[in-house]
Amino acid sequence: MPLESTYQKYSVNNNNIDYTHVLGAGHYDNANWPLSSQIGNASLKRTIEGVSIFKAIKKPNLKMLFTGYAG
Repeated sequence: MPLESTYQKYSVNNNNIDYTHVLGAGHYDNANWPLSSQIGNASLKRTIEGVSIFKAIKKPNLKMLFTGYAG
């Protein structure tokens, strides 16, 4: 079951946060492709959702973190 199925959708009404965190979900390591083509489908969806939440909160010092496999 995907991680997204485990939790409810985030409510931007709860803006008492200091960070947003986007978890990685795979990529394709191909130096011949542009970076935009190397991101996996789930990673792209998580990134779009994270940016949407980040922009909706409108908190000046809010930080956005991205994590994933370093290998």
